[in-house]
Amino acid sequence: MEVSTHQNPSIPSFRGYSQCEGGSGVDFDAYMDDYTFHADFMNCDDECSSLGSSAVPSYENDSEGCSDDSDLIDDGSNSSRLRERADSVELTGSTEMLRIRFPFQSISVRLSDFLCLQDNDLLNDTIVDFYLNHVVEHILPDEPKQLLAAVVGIRKHMKSMFSNKRVTVLPSVFWHNLSILHSGALADEREANLTEDQKLDARFGDVLDFVEDFDFIDVDYIVVPVNEWEHWSLVIVCHPFTARARMLCFDSQLSEDPNNMQNIAVLCDDFLKYVWLRRCQKPLCSSERMRCIIPDRLPQQNNNYDCGLYIVEFSRRFLLAPPANLDAFDFGAEYPDFTVKNKRRDIQKAVLSLCSNRELWNPFMDLQDKKM
Repeated sequence: MEVSTHQNPSIPSFRGYSQCEGGSGVDFDAYMDDYTFHADFMNCDDECSSLGSSAVPSYENDSEGCSDDSDLIDDGSNSSRLRERADSVELTGSTEMLRIRFPFQSISVRLSDFLCLQDNDLLNDTIVDFYLNHVVEHILPDEPKQLLAAVVGIRKHMKSMFSNKRVTVLPSVFWHNLSILHSGALADEREANLTEDQKLDARFGDVLDFVEDFDFIDVDYIVVPVNEWEHWSLVIVCHPFTARARMLCFDSQLSEDPNNMQNIAVLCDDFLKYVWLRRCQKPLCSSERMRCIIPDRLPQQNNNYDCGLYIVEFSRRFLLAPPANLDAFDFGAEYPDFTVKNKRRDIQKAVLSLCSNRELWNPFMDLQDKKM
């Protein structure tokens, strides 16, 4: 894994410079105390993420700001400053901190994504996707490899060996595509004379193509992050296409719209029936809807920005220790010590632990340590 330091001209840049005596240069290390947590640096930049992210403002070197005396007199410190200037690294909102390949997703974490892990900020789609996959691939204990029958394609067989776990994590954009395309198809159906199969293809065909490489059938759990109106919720489909199939719905703001999770569950259930129909070339034996379960005593957030932290921790707790009886799922009883108090810090550590040039990003964590 490599960290890219290329500059996107459309995104303002931050440069580290040696402090010229009497000038306006900014030293990177000296400026870190104000840089990471200053509110001015948290302006939304749509180019950085589909769900919003933070841009890094521009600080350019003002060589004319240095006094003439400092240019003419070399007391030994100027050469040191020149070396510092040569060693400086240019960072922008699009600077890539980490690129990592998970079994079904390749994720690039940029500086703008990392900055949304500051206090009081909403987690964006990149961070949510990264951490949900990180839990499955790096936190869950390995289970015995599930070798598929020889009749299954070699590509799918290799994926099963690679993932080594029976969990599929769908990307955040999946729900966005599913809800938008489904709504558009319903509107078109009113003006078109379509068969039932054509209606299903119009509603779900493009979405199924989008997740063509994802395993939906030979898994124990399907994790679906949902973002609507800048609020994160979570669906976990348990034992899909079996008699034990259940759909768990997690939301840290249930009081806002009690029926919304039910509507989300219905759409997910319709899509999974379509997946079975197209991949197995036959309808499900049962046409009944999968039972939707909202756990009792589900922890609720007391602010408007921690929803992303809640859903990634909901997922981590559940996947590490699933309840034996999903129909009587009491979250408070199963996970009495649930908290998201240090979750931002945990995710920051997870990102940095996988960076190839971690020393470049250590100042961020050092600053966090001072804040705690």
